[in-house]
Amino acid sequence: MTNDPFESCRAKIDRANFHLKQLTRDIRAAEANLYGLAVKDDPHTGERIIEASLPRPLFVGFSIVAGEVIHQARSSLDNLVTGLRIINGTTSESRVSGFPIFSDRDKYEKNGRRMINGLHRTAIAVIDGLQPIKPDFATDPLYVLNELWNRDKHRLLNFASIRLNAFKQTYSYPSGRFSESPILSATTAMEAGAELGRFRPPGALASNVKAQDHLDYSGPIFQDAGPATDHEVLEILSRLVQFTENIANSLITAP
Repeated sequence: MTNDPFESCRAKIDRANFHLKQLTRDIRAAEANLYGLAVKDDPHTGERIIEASLPRPLFVGFSIVAGEVIHQARSSLDNLVTGLRIINGTTSESRVSGFPIFSDRDKYEKNGRRMINGLHRTAIAVIDGLQPIKPDFATDPLYVLNELWNRDKHRLLNFASIRLNAFKQTYSYPSGRFSESPILSATTAMEAGAELGRFRPPGALASNVKAQDHLDYSGPIFQDAGPATDHEVLEILSRLVQFTENIANSLITAP
C-alpha cells in the first residue's frame, strides 16, 4: 500500500491518457484506409456517389474506448475528493463523497455541498468556483464531461463518421490535359451510409487516365451526444482530459 492519498486519482488520469492515445492511434490507422468515405459508381446514371462510411465494428470499438477515456477522467475527480478528505484529516468513509458537478445553484447547495464535506475550505472554494452555474453552462468542460459520462453509462456514444469539407476528383490524361470534377461538400456530420453527393466524370475514362481523389474532412464527430454533439471526438476528449488533469494538479498543490 502507498501513503500517497492521490495515487488513484493520478492513476486514473494516466489511464485516461492511455486510452486517448489508443483511440487516436486506432482512428488514424482507420483514416489511412479512408474509413470515413466510400466512392461508388451508379450503373444506372453513370455518376459517382460519395457516401459516409463507418463500419459497425469500428464504430463500436471507437465508442467503447472513448467511453473509457471519459470514465477514467470523470472518476479521477471523485478519487481526487477522497484524497483531499484524507489530507484534511477526514478519515471516515462517506457514501455521498465525490466531486460535484451542478449547473443549478439551488441543486448544488442542496446536494452538491454535502459531497465535499470534510475538505479544507480552500479546496471547497475552488470546487465551488468550478461549478458550471452560468448561462452558458452547456459549453463548460465539466458539464460536457459529466454529460458524456452519464450517457456512456447507458448506451454506446454515437459517432457520426464524417463532416465533408471538400471532395473532388482530378483526371490526368496522357496528352498532358487535366480536368477535375465539381467540388462537393457537406457541412453537417453524416451517419454511415448517408449520401454526401454525386457527380458525373468527364465521359468514359480510358485505363490510361489517372484519377485521383482529393479529400478534406473532419471526423469522427460526436452525434446525439448532448453538449458534445458536432464536436470532433479526439479534439474534445483531449480538451476534457487536459482540463481534468489541470483541476487535479491545482487542488493537489493547493495550500
